[in-house]
Amino acid sequence: MLIVLYPSAVESAEADQSLAAVVGRTPFEVRVWQRSRIPRVIAHPASLEEANALVAGLERAGLSVETLDEAAFRRESDALEVRLPMLDTAGIVAKDKNVRMDWASIATIVHSHTSASVARTTSDVEVRYSPKGGRYTETVEHTRTERLQGEVLYLFPEQGRPWLLSMDTLKYAALGVPLRPTHRENFDVLLERIRAAATRARYDDSLLHESPPTSETINVRGTDSPGHVGPGVLLNFTATLVHRRILGQRSPYRTPG
Repeated sequence: MLIVLYPSAVESAEADQSLAAVVGRTPFEVRVWQRSRIPRVIAHPASLEEANALVAGLERAGLSVETLDEAAFRRESDALEVRLPMLDTAGIVAKDKNVRMDWASIATIVHSHTSASVARTTSDVEVRYSPKGGRYTETVEHTRTERLQGEVLYLFPEQGRPWLLSMDTLKYAALGVPLRPTHRENFDVLLERIRAAATRARYDDSLLHESPPTSETINVRGTDSPGHVGPGVLLNFTATLVHRRILGQRSPYRTPG
């Protein structure tokens, strides 16, 4: 099960304390969540009974929450990653997946940052001195944390599986326009063309202004590259919740409590 928190204008110590107890954060942190513009998954109860009990307590405190069936919601938010898009007058074609999405069928475009944590371990030779004054060397490992950030687009059709376009992994050669020097510039051109063609779609960039859910920590050694870091399940969930909010929907997987 999943419990989703929706933004609300509730300003009360009881609401902050109730939410903080559920998610294991401070009342200040959850107050920042409440002031944000995005819904978020806040808990993964092990059973329906536990989920209903948590929701009942949060709703009594005046918070807007919902229980979702995790398996069903995972299927709904499982985005198809497209790396070789081609645009034509009728829609966008994923040449690497051999599927297409018509412009008229795109309901929502969700634009988001991505964020990942990389734990990089390096080995350094350090000089040591013994109590008797002798000098020797020792190999010591140090681990530091780095942040990787990027941008993605989610294309949500009116029906069917959403598409994911990641700035750093897209192949822009099929766009049919002169390529720009950087991924950033080509991604901006792609977004501009998609928005111009998908005239019925509603565009949302609220996730550009929020701290996105991070992917799991990636462990690397030395100068190894962490490779491509996808947005992760939590960001897929969040983008899908934003899409539903735009359409004015609550999930069909809500469990009566």
